[in-house]
Amino acid sequence: MSDYETNVDVDGDGHFDDVSYSENADGSVTITADQNNDGTIDFVAHDYNHDGIVDDAIYDDDYDGDADTYWKDTTGDGLLDRAAGDTNDDDVVDWSGADTNQDGSIDHAVVDTNYDGKADTYVADTNYDGQIDYASTDTDGDGYTDTVVDPATTGVS
Repeated sequence: MSDYETNVDVDGDGHFDDVSYSENADGSVTITADQNNDGTIDFVAHDYNHDGIVDDAIYDDDYDGDADTYWKDTTGDGLLDRAAGDTNDDDVVDWSGADTNQDGSIDHAVVDTNYDGKADTYVADTNYDGQIDYASTDTDGDGYTDTVVDPATTGVS
């Protein structure tokens, strides 16, 4: 019997969720959950050093069997603070972002909105209220910003 214990809030609602885990030969632990109770695993996390803290996690956000979002704890504090995702299920990363104030929401992100393989939009929640309040976009793909929405300079709110 193992002495491994961990608590994981899979869905970010502030409550620990039911998870299963398996200890691997290399000493790491794989943690899994079925978020929508359909009998299919749609959350896979790893605790690489067996310390009870999730180091990274993969989510199947739309429950179609394909990984959609990858989160990583870059600071070692148990909070997943960097993410990347595949929005259109083509197995290519379409966006990446950071949760800089560790509230569970992406605060800064770059996005490939037209799926051409190049980031063309930058969005930010600069005051950390959960709303995007700055965005810049390269609408014609020339590598230069064409559109900026910044309430601090445009008066838009």
